[in-house]
Amino acid sequence: MNVLRTKQELVDYCKANYIMLLATPGQEVVFGSYIPGGNDTILRTGGHPLDPNDNLKTVAQLIAVEPSGFALSPKLLDLHVPEDLLRTLNGDIQSEIDAVRRLSSWPITRAFVCLDVSDFSKYPHGQQVQIVNSINKIIQSSDWYIENLIEPPQLEARLCIGDGYIFVCSDPVKTTFFGARLAHLIDCSVADKTVPAEFHYRMGLHIGEVYCFWDPGRKGWNYIGDGINGATRILQAIGKDLDDVVYVSGQLRQYFLGDHSQTPLMTSSQGETLYEVIRDHFDNRGRKKDKHEEVWRVYQLNHTKVGTTPEAWGHGTP
Repeated sequence: MNVLRTKQELVDYCKANYIMLLATPGQEVVFGSYIPGGNDTILRTGGHPLDPNDNLKTVAQLIAVEPSGFALSPKLLDLHVPEDLLRTLNGDIQSEIDAVRRLSSWPITRAFVCLDVSDFSKYPHGQQVQIVNSINKIIQSSDWYIENLIEPPQLEARLCIGDGYIFVCSDPVKTTFFGARLAHLIDCSVADKTVPAEFHYRMGLHIGEVYCFWDPGRKGWNYIGDGINGATRILQAIGKDLDDVVYVSGQLRQYFLGDHSQTPLMTSSQGETLYEVIRDHFDNRGRKKDKHEEVWRVYQLNHTKVGTTPEAWGHGTP
């Protein structure tokens, strides 16, 4: 019997063995089932006997989620944790930023910015590299006004998709501002000829649930689910006959129509917040179909207005 004594041991084990733990939201015991264990039978990971002074009488056997045909089904693991650690895990898993939550079957909600460079494949390969480098340079070197916006955990991930990037953030307001600001800065860089090649882009923004998995190649979290898929589907719904536009899904726009009391990220001298500026600069572009014939309600964001708002207000970092 394998017993993991600390949370970090559990996280490292699940990452190394590509395990998704079963989690049921709302239950007191999020995953695992208690079973009795004796000191002479419980072993540490690697097979080393426990110290007899541990007096470990009860452990929780963890449950994974594994494929069974086209469905997922629970499976008991030969993996156990002490009762007190299970209580800790059940508390920590409530947080969407916790590693145990990300390793579980309980999805999290994230907002995504999908940036697609128009006609990317038509550029010479050397220019393709320069375009991608210039996007990264714009992100790293510009004044973003919201403190630490481009650093983890605010900008949680940057996923290169070949002809562009997907950016991940947990806060819908910061995500939308990030997309608008980035689009504006690309526009300015192209106009000022400070990029090695003129290029154009489209952006799709969406919010939704995703599952996480540990990506050993990136040594970071990656995402699967509606949230990330929706951002790319919005691009498909835009079509390829438009450039230099930022489109937002109906789901993300609804966030700005709800009651989301929060500390303003920044406020003008007239008392207007960035949240309100974003809310008031969506234009309805109707219902569009993606390549799978799924219909999306899409809204065009006035990225110049939103992206230059802090400058107009005369704000630095809030």
